[in-house]
Parts: sequence; structure tokens; C-alpha cells
Amino acid sequence: MNVIKPVVYCIMLLILMPGPTSAQSESTSHTIVFDGIGLTFDTTIGDWVMARQQAGTPLEAAQVGFSDAASTTFLIFSDPYPELTGDQFPARISVYRMADIAPYDFLQAEADELATMIDTRPDLTQFYAYGNQLPYLPVVSHGQIIRARGSYIDGERLRGIAYLTTIQASVDPLTSRSLFYTIQAITDDGQFYISANFAINTYLFPPEIPLDFDLVAFEENIDGYLADSIAMLQSAGDSAFSPPLPLLESIVHTMTFGADH
Repeated sequence: MNVIKPVVYCIMLLILMPGPTSAQSESTSHTIVFDGIGLTFDTTIGDWVMARQQAGTPLEAAQVGFSDAASTTFLIFSDPYPELTGDQFPARISVYRMADIAPYDFLQAEADELATMIDTRPDLTQFYAYGNQLPYLPVVSHGQIIRARGSYIDGERLRGIAYLTTIQASVDPLTSRSLFYTIQAITDDGQFYISANFAINTYLFPPEIPLDFDLVAFEENIDGYLADSIAMLQSAGDSAFSPPLPLLESIVHTMTFGADH
């Protein structure tokens, strides 16, 4: 997952462990509130959270694909030392104030496109063809190689889209950990933009590229490979993905913003 890393001006590490256990009950979720933003997530996603405020790239230095607006970001993971163990941060949820996005034309264009899609609700399958893109923040330097399982999100406080994708510099064979599930949403009051990204595993693709992989044959049939991969992702049941996609979507429906608390 290609992620822009602007300057962090305030970092707060919150360590969340499962609540007290008893014969009758055991905590199966965590709730966190930071910088006026709250969310609840299942313990199967992780037990550790880093919440941080990130400063936006100065406008005079902003470049498409390498810059981002200010945001409040939650990193959810299962290991207390992800930098040492290589944990992929199973969840990365960034919340932007729309007022902070507005000065960056290339970011505002993504937000405008998403807002239009939410209102007009086009068939998302038309965006699956190679070379197309769906709204995504932050704007990254590489493209979405694949998109599948797109759906509209309609919640109590926000609306948006969700889809499977992978962002790469080139088209490479997919593995069991290539894809991530993203939700791009805007709150109903138009004040916040949410970019929620979740690493997933799927048995639909091999865990690694085989040593005897025929790269020449792959490159000659890239279009067919991507079409077959999308068809497989579309037809697969929920059990093909871990964590389950509905469980990941449920996180954004718990989010609260400022006055909601």
C-alpha cells in the first residue's frame, strides 16, 4: 500500500488491550477517541493503536502523488513493535477536514469526484477495466492496478464507496497479500473525508510468486490475467477474505466526529 507520510507534528501511542474477562463476558471490541474523532473496531483487527495528527505538505512544495493534506490518522495493528516485526498495519484510517483538502487542487478533485459518485451512484463495475481509477486519498504516484467488489456505503453519518484494489508501480502477479480493502467516504455534513484502508489475505492467489513463474507469458496476457482475477474476486464468497469485508466496513459506521461525542 503506497502511503504518503507528511510531517507528524503530534504523536500519541495508545495501547489498547482486551478488557477484563469474566465467566460471563469478554471484551471483543475497542473504542478510541482522539482529536475529537472516535471509532470502534473488533479485536480480531488488532489490539494496538497509534493515533496521530499529521501536518499537511506546505502548498508551495505540494506535488501530485507526493503530497497530502493535514489529517488525523489511526493505525491499528496486532503487534506492539510493528517496525521491528514488519507488521503491515492491518488498518490505516485517515480523517481529513474538507477545509484542509480544499487548498490542494489535486486532492479536492478526488473529493469532488467522490461526492458526484455518491449523488449519481454510477455502476461501479464500469471502473474495473485496467487503466481506470476510483476516488482515493491521498493521491499517490502509482496507479490502481485492479479494482473489484465495489459497493456503495450508506451510514448514519457518512456515505461513500468501498472496493478492493492494489496500488503498484507496475502490473505484477497478485499474491494472497497484494490487495487491500479501501473505503472512501464523506460525512453527511460535508465536513470530513474518510480514507480507511485495510490489509487483507485471500486464498484466491498464491502466497508468493513461484520461482518458475513465466514472466514473458504473463506480460503477453496481462489483460486476460486482470480480467480473470477480477472475475474470481467478484464471484468469491465472503470466506475468501480475511478479515471479512463486512467486518471492516462496520468500523466506519461506528465513527463519530466532534459534536457526535
